[in-house]
Amino acid sequence: MSSETSARSAESRKQELALSLRVVSESYEFAALKDEWDSLAAECPDCDFFVTWTWVHAWWEKFGRDFELRIYTVRDQDGQLRGLLPCYLQQQRIVFGMVEFYELRYLGTGIGPQSSYHDLIARPKDRALVTKTIIPHLVSESAVWDVLTLNDMPAESPLTRTLPRDMPGHLFQGKRTPTAIVELPPSWAFYLETLEPDDRANLIACRERFAFEGSVEFGLDTDKSAIRESLATLTDLSQSRGGQSPKSLGDFFNLMSGLLSESKRFRTYTVKQNGTTEAVLVTYHWRDTLYCAEFAASSAVSALDPYRLLVSRAIEDAIAIGASRVDLLGGNLDIKRQLALQTRETVTLGAYRANNKGKLIRLRREFRQRGGQITSNS
Repeated sequence: MSSETSARSAESRKQELALSLRVVSESYEFAALKDEWDSLAAECPDCDFFVTWTWVHAWWEKFGRDFELRIYTVRDQDGQLRGLLPCYLQQQRIVFGMVEFYELRYLGTGIGPQSSYHDLIARPKDRALVTKTIIPHLVSESAVWDVLTLNDMPAESPLTRTLPRDMPGHLFQGKRTPTAIVELPPSWAFYLETLEPDDRANLIACRERFAFEGSVEFGLDTDKSAIRESLATLTDLSQSRGGQSPKSLGDFFNLMSGLLSESKRFRTYTVKQNGTTEAVLVTYHWRDTLYCAEFAASSAVSALDPYRLLVSRAIEDAIAIGASRVDLLGGNLDIKRQLALQTRETVTLGAYRANNKGKLIRLRREFRQRGGQITSNS
C-alpha cells in the first residue's frame, strides 16, 4: 500500500470515527429536522422528490401515526447532519394471524400514495461513510425487526450493493423493476417524432377522439379551490390502498396540495364529461422533473383512453415550462412504454433474519411475487 493510499485510509477512518448515529423516534423531533433535512436534500443532486422532508413528513402525518418512528440520523463531531435513513417499524401477522413479526420499512412506503426512489439521504462525498455508519447499527438492531424492506430504491443506491455484503447472517431477496422516463426534447413536435410509428399514431388518435367528443373537456387545475374539487373526485374514484380508506388518500393529497400549490408545483389534470369530472391525474414538479403520480378514471370515459390523454398533456406542459424529464413511475408499464423511450430501474430489497420466522416470511413473499424478477440468496 502506498503512503498516499495509507494516508487516505487513515483519514477515512478518522472521519468515520467522528460520526455518531442517533435514532429519532418522536414526531416532534421529526418536525424539528425540517430545515436540516431540506438543506441536505438540496445538496444531494440525485435525491428525488419522494425523499424530501415535505413528502415524507406529510406521509407520516396521514398514514404513519400507528407505527413506530425510526429515523437514523448521522452527525459529525460538530453536530452537523451528514446523512439520514428515514424508517418506521410496523407490527404484522401472517398465517391466519398466528405468526407475529416486525418489519422495518422506509418512511412513505407500504401504504398510501404511489412513490419511488427511496434512498439514504446524504451529500455525494458523505454517502459511503454515512452508509458504513448506519448499516452496523441496523445489524445490531436486528433483534428488534424480523424483516427490513427498502422499496423502490434507485438501482445505483449504495444500499443495494452494501446491505447484502455488510449484513452477514441474513437472508436477502431482491426485485428489480423498470420505471418509465421521458427525457424531454425541445418541442412537442420533436417529442412526437421520437415515438414509434404505432405509438405516435395511437397518441394522435387519442387526442383526436377527445377533440371530436363535444361533451368532453380537458382541464388543468393549479389554484387551490379547483385542486380540492379534483382531489375529492380522485378520492371517490380511487380504490383504498393497503387497507387505508379513500378518505386517507384524499386527506394526504389535500395536505400536499396546500404545501406545494403556492409555487404551482402541484397540479391536477382532469377530463370532464357534461360538466362531471371523470378522470384525474396528479402531478408534482420538483427540480427539473415532472412526476405523473396518482391516476383514477371512471368507465364513462374509458373509450377516450384518459391516461394517455392526460399524461400527454402533462408532457406537453413539461416541455413548455422547460423541465428536463417526465417520470411516469411504476405500475402498468405497457402504456407507459408507449409514451416513454427510456426507463430507470429501481430495486426493492428485503433482509430477513436467518431463523425459521425469517425463512417463512421470505418464502411467503417469494410465492406472492412469483412471476417477477426475483433473486434470493441464503
